[in-house]
Amino acid sequence: MIGQLRLCLAGLRQRTTSLLSITLLLLAAALAPQRAQATHAMGGELSFECIGNDIYLVTLNFYRDCNGVAAPTGGADLQFNVRSTQCGANFNANLTPAGVQVITPICSFETDRCLSTGGTYGIEQHTYTATINLSAFANCSDWIVAWDLCCRNNAITSLVSPGGQQLYLEARLNNTVTPCDNSPEFLTPPTPFYCVGQPISYNPGAVDVDGDSLAFQLVNARGVNGGNLAYMGGYSFTQPIHNAGGAGAVVLNPVTGTLTCIPDIQQVAVVSYRVSEYRNGVLIGSTTRDIQFVVRACTGQAPTASGVNGTNDYDVEVCAGTPVTFTITSTDPNGDNTFLTWNNGIPGASFTVAGSPFQTGTFTWTPTNANIGQNFFTVTVQDNGCPLIGTNDYGFTITVTPPNTPVSAGPDQSVCATSATLAATLPFSQAPHNWTVISGTGTFVSSIDPGTVVNGLSIGANVFQWNVDYATCGSANDQVTITRFDPALAPATAGPDQELCLPTNSTTLAANTAAAPAVGTWTVINGTGTFANANSPTSGVSGLSVGINRYRWTINNGPCGNTQDDVIVTVFDNNQPLANAGPDIQICTPATSVTMQGSAVTLPATGVWTLQSGTGVITTPGSPNTTITGLPVGVHTFRWTVNNGPCAPPSSFDDVVITVFSASSPNANAGADQQICATSASLTGSVPTFPASGVWSVVSGGGAITTPNNPITGVTGLTTGTNIFQWTVNNGACANGVTSDQVTIVVFDPASPVSNAGPDQFICNTVTTATMAASVPVAPAAGTWSVQNGGGTITSVNDPNTTITGLPVGENIFVWTVTNGPCPGSTTTDQITVWIYDQNAPDAECWCRSRAVYSEQHGNPHR
Repeated sequence: MIGQLRLCLAGLRQRTTSLLSITLLLLAAALAPQRAQATHAMGGELSFECIGNDIYLVTLNFYRDCNGVAAPTGGADLQFNVRSTQCGANFNANLTPAGVQVITPICSFETDRCLSTGGTYGIEQHTYTATINLSAFANCSDWIVAWDLCCRNNAITSLVSPGGQQLYLEARLNNTVTPCDNSPEFLTPPTPFYCVGQPISYNPGAVDVDGDSLAFQLVNARGVNGGNLAYMGGYSFTQPIHNAGGAGAVVLNPVTGTLTCIPDIQQVAVVSYRVSEYRNGVLIGSTTRDIQFVVRACTGQAPTASGVNGTNDYDVEVCAGTPVTFTITSTDPNGDNTFLTWNNGIPGASFTVAGSPFQTGTFTWTPTNANIGQNFFTVTVQDNGCPLIGTNDYGFTITVTPPNTPVSAGPDQSVCATSATLAATLPFSQAPHNWTVISGTGTFVSSIDPGTVVNGLSIGANVFQWNVDYATCGSANDQVTITRFDPALAPATAGPDQELCLPTNSTTLAANTAAAPAVGTWTVINGTGTFANANSPTSGVSGLSVGINRYRWTINNGPCGNTQDDVIVTVFDNNQPLANAGPDIQICTPATSVTMQGSAVTLPATGVWTLQSGTGVITTPGSPNTTITGLPVGVHTFRWTVNNGPCAPPSSFDDVVITVFSASSPNANAGADQQICATSASLTGSVPTFPASGVWSVVSGGGAITTPNNPITGVTGLTTGTNIFQWTVNNGACANGVTSDQVTIVVFDPASPVSNAGPDQFICNTVTTATMAASVPVAPAAGTWSVQNGGGTITSVNDPNTTITGLPVGENIFVWTVTNGPCPGSTTTDQITVWIYDQNAPDAECWCRSRAVYSEQHGNPHR
């Protein structure tokens, strides 16, 4: 149990053969005037035990010389102080007596002064305890538990004015650790009696039930309020025992706590120990032990004990789980019997002794993982000298090393920053361990922290090794790679788009380079393609299909993020036909839209309709079969352009004309017929509504039409007579698509002769028919016979040479009227008289005969 001191005789105490000198020393101290109160204070130590949440049992062990006054029993002498700067706490508490033990190192038949006034030597261990509760305060790491007592022993030779100085003890406590802490415990009683000129070996036998690491050091003896006390010449806190120096100087093993020295004078020297405890390398507490070393002149020598297996080595390393056994031999220069004991410093271990007169001890132990670290025990060798037993203490260290257990440096990481947090495993924190840089760069915040932060990472792979040293059990290591990516890496750029024309179906890409450790990768988004090297920014790609082939360049920049960019490689078909806009189109109102018939395109070639003239709304410009709406009456031209990229030709176009005719456009009307006395005239046809059109044509006759498509045009070179012209109107897709009408222009000859009815005629009634011989008019001028007087039947009234039958006897007058249209003097007349004589009338025969002859020779005398 913590706080319970084992009654092991410990400390290097030399067998004293000069009983008288020691007796006189103690007696002088006891009889010194005004200092009797201090003669009992030989030393002491404070310790604490955690017995609950923030509740601690404080134990004071006070060592008293039974030749002095009594030990403290109460009041101010048993009051101790508890304080923390962090918590702002400072209070006093009282100790209560818990027991007394006699620990005088004398032979069995010597009378103990503590038990009888007849005894010479007597040392008591007085134990006091108190409970403190720190739960009212926030967790603090700087608690100090302190106790002092006036006054020290006046026989002390190492301190200035010792009889006026207090004995000050303290323990330091950290109640922030988990599990809560217990202070080290001293298992070897401080009863050091030594001889001048003989080697001293003293060990306080400190152990820690928590398994925390202990470190020993010598500190200044302290007095009032913990102040440092002054040392006499030849003494200091690091050389608290007077010696000649050199090999005889005071040497403290900071690991085992064993103090060695060869004193060179008689003395009573104060030695102050501080034992600090560390958990996972962090200081968590400490306690002090203050003792007196009495060095007197002696004739005999103290017994000694060897190290491990008879050597001078007092340290052993062993793997957890591996049994360890070794022997310790003893001897006595005086030939006295020796006796070996140990302080039971290692639970579960055994120490057996055998042999005579010099005993041999055998230490046996199988450590477990719970014992990893340093384990201490003290072996005390005694002889059977009287009155004081000769004694030496030897501290042994059993360093239990963790078994060789594999470790992990943690998972590989990818980071975007210059630092990362590592995550190694440490199966046993007691094993020495550290990080090292294998490649790359990095500075560890703590090279021994498995979860340390490493700074200064270089771009790329940084390899670190986690090393764990299991000492004699071997070592283990593992590596972790921290890959740092560059946050300033340029984003992905896939390069310029490309256009190809069959038969070419491969190309070389041109993305930007992904600087390591970033990795760039090409992927096919649509289309086809096989990459020569999908991770090369300038990879070749083959097997492209006609159309759009989209490739994505993705730069994976780890935790810095991914960027990507696309490049389009368009493959055009070299068999793409040239653009064909389709046949021209005609429609008639009220229709205002059409469907186009452009030639098809093979993707990725594109076609587009554009308006070249006119009006219209293209519904889908890229569709060869788009509709076009909003077409007004008129002519509209649309162009179908096919773009076939780099193929030859790269583009072609064709136009289509959409003609919208008006249903209200009039039918053809050539105008009124004409009669003229000229060789030219004006035609006046109906005016069609554009885009309907008309054209004049010559049906018969002759003439040159000045503007054949103008409804109102001149016509020249008309021939005399009847000239027929036709006006034809084309109204496209309308119901009256094609209509026509004719106009007649009759041209009269101004030179046509005027009317001449011919010579009169005299005819006997033996004949009743006469043949006319009038002037012949030039067509279309016409002559007409009419009966003005007499009678007769005109066979053909318009024939200048017509016959007239049924002439009656007598005078018959006929008029020959010539009409020459609109020509000046267009109508002229002339008469002819046809005399019919009755041959039976008087003188008629002779007249008829004579008239006939005359007429034949001279013409008609009656004209």
